[in-house]
Amino acid sequence: MKIRTGRLIGSRQWQERFAATGIDADRKTARVLRENKQAWNDWGSIDPLWSIITNPDLKHGRGAIEEFWRLGEAEISHVMSTAANLGLPARKNEALDFGCGVGRLTRAMTRHFSYCTGVDVAETMIDQARRLNQGYPCRFLVNDTNNLAQFDDSAFDFVYTALVLQHLPTVEVIRTFIAEFLRVLKPDGGLLAFQLPTHVPPRSLRNRLRLRTRAFAALAALGLDKRVLYERFNLVPVMQMHFIPKQEVLTHLRSLGASIVEVQCGRFEFGEIDSATYFVTKPG
Repeated sequence: MKIRTGRLIGSRQWQERFAATGIDADRKTARVLRENKQAWNDWGSIDPLWSIITNPDLKHGRGAIEEFWRLGEAEISHVMSTAANLGLPARKNEALDFGCGVGRLTRAMTRHFSYCTGVDVAETMIDQARRLNQGYPCRFLVNDTNNLAQFDDSAFDFVYTALVLQHLPTVEVIRTFIAEFLRVLKPDGGLLAFQLPTHVPPRSLRNRLRLRTRAFAALAALGLDKRVLYERFNLVPVMQMHFIPKQEVLTHLRSLGASIVEVQCGRFEFGEIDSATYFVTKPG
């Protein structure tokens, strides 16, 4: 793919641009962020491994955790092979895993980078990530805002996220985080790789889960045990499923001044969900 470049929009410019629309101050956005945080804290408490990769062999704590880690190693090996073919990243010091869960990909990334940071919205996930990954050169931090303000500009050589952006509460929050990934990425040799569905058909996972999530929320609000609701009645916390068409993502990236070096398209094994992984750099 031909590399496209443009003028990079900084974090302050991005915030000013969207301040007029009221995104940061909007009460609805604040509410959905809180609801999203609660949902993923629930997932972290009742079935963290399955919620991360929705592999049926791992549901309800079934299956060996070794397979969970192996799948993470395989995914990162594939991504880093693509990166190597692109000659990126130029340095392999600091890496960021956005939406790290219990650290499946963060741990795998430590094979390729000197130090890795995993962030997640849910304390329950972060607590387990810290416990399960002791001894690895990585740290785990809660990030429950719609930005990455806890990190400086140009902090990371590599930023990666997969099976995460689709579960953010709104499309606008997804767009904001894409801008934040670029802000914290190092210019001239840093690499951002992120996966995002490009199409979700109407009769998909998100619609099939809707009634079960509503029932879970209503009964949990009445004080019923969340684990019982999940394990005995197959009711589940909210799991959003958003998408952005590929052309809209490319347009958004160009508006931010990013350089798009490769896009890999595919389809999920379940749900007929089309997806793309974008490999992006940041001009100096």
